[in-house]
Amino acid sequence: MQELLTDISTNADVVLSSGDIDERAVIAYITERVAHLLDRSPELLFSWMYRLDVLEHKIQAVLKSPGNVPVDQALAELIWERQKQRHATKLKYSGR
Repeated sequence: MQELLTDISTNADVVLSSGDIDERAVIAYITERVAHLLDRSPELLFSWMYRLDVLEHKIQAVLKSPGNVPVDQALAELIWERQKQRHATKLKYSGR
């Protein structure tokens, strides 16, 4: 699981720093991982999302009313948005 957390966190920074982002591909990649964890180990997924600091009320909103987007994709989008926020914060405070 730690490899997954490191992989998403590290790759998000690399992808975001490159400026060449195919967000649909990134979200598809995260969605695949989220679907696997939802199926096999949901408690691990939610623990991981907590460590990424995805807001719990947003997760609950997705779980309570998934709407037109599948739950795994909606959670992946939350993760990706959080990764973009984290990257922006790093840039802001690193002086770049």
